[in-house]
Amino acid sequence: METLLRIRGRPGQDRLSVADARELDSGYIEQQVERRDAAMTLINAMRTDFPVVDPESTLAAAASRFGETGCCSLPVVDQGLLVGALDSLDVATRAVNGELDPTRASVRMLMRREPVSCPPEASLDEARQLMMRKRVNTLFVIEPGPRLVGMIDLVGLLTASETASSAGPEPEWNQRVRGDRR
Repeated sequence: METLLRIRGRPGQDRLSVADARELDSGYIEQQVERRDAAMTLINAMRTDFPVVDPESTLAAAASRFGETGCCSLPVVDQGLLVGALDSLDVATRAVNGELDPTRASVRMLMRREPVSCPPEASLDEARQLMMRKRVNTLFVIEPGPRLVGMIDLVGLLTASETASSAGPEPEWNQRVRGDRR
């Protein structure tokens, strides 16, 4: 029995064998996936129920937030504004090495002061490129202020990209958010 692949949008080539698909220009398939990723925005993919930590909290309190939520990175929020980011690896490394006492040291002492962020209307492709360029596993989604409205990690981005590549036509409201349609 021969395995068949289904490719949408290729007139006359609705089904291909695996061998034929390997010979087919793989660039076409990659373009289709990139086009769908570029169309889907972070508004569709970001977490809006995210944990936050106060800059004056202790590292021990932040460590328990990491454990409760399973997040690898926490946004540091002061009076509703994003002021930094705290990574679980940094906390664990500093605590194990004995450099900082987690019960006395504050989040402010260890946080990254300029967290990597982008606006909610950014495409998944733009988010992916930014994460790769800055070498981070979590991206914070902010509105002017900088008011934190969401966050997305690598797993969330990959899941959203997978959904986008199998979702079909782009919803009209996505186009309006980007300003492509009125």
